[in-house]
Amino acid sequence: MIVKLYVVFDKVAAEAGPVFQAKNDGVALRQYNELLVKNQVKNTEEYQLLCLGQYDTEKPSVVSFPTTEVYLTVDDNDE
Repeated sequence: MIVKLYVVFDKVAAEAGPVFQAKNDGVALRQYNELLVKNQVKNTEEYQLLCLGQYDTEKPSVVSFPTTEVYLTVDDNDE
């Protein structure tokens, strides 16, 4: 199975937290939002959810691609 690899980047600290995996951008955004709520983050603009690449759990291998910020739009339908 292919999963994507993500990090939460703290703009103020200028560093990313630990890498985590999710099936798609929508699931990663849900985890990101739950993290912000759990930690009672008020300045959400200080953080970015970034996708670093993908991981094949069957091979196993990692494929990186240019880091992109994740946004949820109506057309997002990653599988």
